[in-house]
Amino acid sequence: MKMNTQQVKLVAFDFDGVIAETIKEWYSLGLKAFNHVGSNLQSSREAEEKFRQARSFLKNAEDCYFVFKSIKEENVDFNTITQEEFNRMAQPFFEKEGKALAKEVYAQRAELRENDKEKWLELFSVFPEMISVLKKVIEQFEVVIATTRDRASVSAILEKQEISINDHKIISREFSIDKREQMKFITKEYAVSFEEIFFIDDILEHLKLVGSLGVNVVLASWGYSNRQQLSEAREKGIPILKAPHDILSHLGVSGP
Repeated sequence: MKMNTQQVKLVAFDFDGVIAETIKEWYSLGLKAFNHVGSNLQSSREAEEKFRQARSFLKNAEDCYFVFKSIKEENVDFNTITQEEFNRMAQPFFEKEGKALAKEVYAQRAELRENDKEKWLELFSVFPEMISVLKKVIEQFEVVIATTRDRASVSAILEKQEISINDHKIISREFSIDKREQMKFITKEYAVSFEEIFFIDDILEHLKLVGSLGVNVVLASWGYSNRQQLSEAREKGIPILKAPHDILSHLGVSGP
């Protein structure tokens, strides 16, 4: 994919897997939600490890239903399947079971956040360097968050890290879980072209879709992509960032 960062006016960051490590929360709330909607899967080290293996394929909360179902039935090897195979197997469960699980996840998250915010925040950590990198990029570019997570959660986690991004700059699942639709909204809201957007995500599927619009895309290798996805990114010419400070060099911003 061609990239021209000289004309970049706006930088869009994905959240989960780029700014914050969120897998503990996804596993904890996702498992509870899976059992709430009619199943019975016990938490274990093996189950958590399989969820970590599957995390590289997850594009939204709805996909979690298929992951936990597969963990319970032990019928999918997440180390060997492709994104296309995952999408095909998960799709039949998206509309009914997936949306039911997602609804329960967000209800549990809101309840925990309201009733015990500190306990909820303990489930997250921000990747090293991201705080200083974000603050540096904010000084020189328009910055938004483009995420399939809910806005309130993103806002609360950023607030704890003393990162100042207004809520209206968090383009979240309340608007759309389709990153292409989020980018189209950004072009209209901020009067920029696709070619003037620089987008960082750790999910290759998102980058392929967004990149097809003409957006400058890069893959954050510190997130949840697996080896197969990193290899495909190289084949497609998508730049792979080894560490958060690489964002600054791609944008021509001096380090902290």
